[in-house]
Amino acid sequence: MGSGYQKKQGFEEWVLPREFSLEVAELTGALREGLTAVGLKAAMVIAQQMLAAEVDAIAGAKGKHQVERRVTRHGHQGGQVVLAGRKVKLQRPQVRTQDGKEVEPRNYRVLQ
Repeated sequence: MGSGYQKKQGFEEWVLPREFSLEVAELTGALREGLTAVGLKAAMVIAQQMLAAEVDAIAGAKGKHQVERRVTRHGHQGGQVVLAGRKVKLQRPQVRTQDGKEVEPRNYRVLQ
């Protein structure tokens, strides 16, 4: 696992970035709908960042050649996670082994 990532103690299954980034521009549409919508939008952004962090941890940095790489990125596909008791659709990253078998990110399983 790269130095930019950490596992949160007590939640060994989570792979988290060192920090999350949330820009106000990402929340402006949700502000019109109320505080619950803002919280849900923020949770979606954080969930996407958690998935990206795990893919970086298992497949390496995007665009960097690694001879020892055993899995590679393979685009995205539709999926859903549970946030605030609701099933919410999102694009989840796909990762595959060199022989084509899909590797489901643990963060995605936990978010379901």
